[in-house]
Formats: sequence, structure tokens, C-alpha cells
Amino acid sequence: MRGIVADLRLGVRSLARSPGFVAVVVLTLALGIGANTAVFSGVHFALLQTIQAAAPGELVWVGATQEDGFSITQSFDLYEQLRDLDSPFQGVCAYAMRSTAVRAGDVTEQLQVGMATSEFFPLLGVSAALGRVFGEQDRESAVAVLEHDFWRDRMGADPAAVGDLIYVTGKPYTVIGVAPQGFRALAKHSKPALWVPIERTAEVLPGFEAWNSAGWIWLNVFA
Repeated sequence: MRGIVADLRLGVRSLARSPGFVAVVVLTLALGIGANTAVFSGVHFALLQTIQAAAPGELVWVGATQEDGFSITQSFDLYEQLRDLDSPFQGVCAYAMRSTAVRAGDVTEQLQVGMATSEFFPLLGVSAALGRVFGEQDRESAVAVLEHDFWRDRMGADPAAVGDLIYVTGKPYTVIGVAPQGFRALAKHSKPALWVPIERTAEVLPGFEAWNSAGWIWLNVFA
């Protein structure tokens, strides 16, 4: 394990010396997952287009090469293993987006909703334009952060929207904040209407009760 951590540190230092190299692989590590072994590669985030983050050049996106090919998505179980690994990174985060029913006021629409881990906004260095973003203290809470354009178009850019309820798959969520204008996700064209803690996935997405199982491969992971 010490050798792996040393390789990680070397990879990060190498990336810092070559900030303009958009396709550099910065880390490779092996993790035993039951009877299988996955090899993870972090790819410089410029591959995912421009994102709104405090230091986008320091982010890496984690993919996995396994026996059946390369996967850009991972399980929650693997995210937890990477998160708990002793490494030089500030943290590890995961998110996914799916379409579901969202009701604001009297209007119900089928919209993209982002489910993200508690480290998502802090690691990106993104603060709310209004109210606050969710974090560790909100992991089990029914709270939502609205996308800026959704707040403007559906709620008239009303500051009083913070504290109001919005309904996701028929369940009430308290609006705690509005994301900054232009903030999307980790790819150029990703634009969920709102973000909720990933722990609410089974409620937001009926049929996703196994969302945190080792066999459910659906999350984008970055560090």
C-alpha cells in the first residue's frame, strides 16, 4: 500500500509540472474487489470539457479497466474504497444524474436530477449563489440545491425560494440553496435541474434500491 501511495504522489507532482497536457494519465492503482481486481486510471479533467470549479486543473476523473473492458462509471462501494484510501488527494467524490418527476409549484416535469456525495460541492470549491450547498451534515436529509437557470425560469429568481419545498418523485425536499450561474456538472452539456444528497437515491429513483451495492455500476467518480 505504501508503494501505491508513493505512486499517487508522484503522479500528482508530474501533473502539476505539465498543466497543459490534457490527456495525461496521473495514477494507476490496483484494488482487490472480492475475487476481481480493477485497475484505476485518473485522467486529466480537461478531457471532460470545461467545468466550474475552483481548481479544475487539479481534478482527475477515475475510470476502471477490468476483464470485460474499460468503464467510465463505478459502484458506490468502489467510491468508498477510494475515498478511504490513504492518498495525497484532498478527497474523492461521486455523482450521477437521472431523469425523474420534479414538481415546482403546480407544474410537474420530467427533469434531470443530480445525486451527489457530500464532498461534491466542497471538493469542487463551489459555493451557493443563494443560500448554501449541501455537505456532510446533510447526508440523510431531504434537501435540494437548485440549478441557477431552473431557479430563474421556474421560480422567477425569487430569493424566497430558499426554504420552500420542491417535490421529487412526489416527495418533499427543502430548497437550501441555488448553485452559481453556469454551474453544470462535470461535463460540458450536463445540466440537472437540482442536486440532492446521494443517500436519497432510492427515494428519488424508484427501482434503484440497490444503488449502493457493489454490483450497481452507475457513478462518475473524481478526485
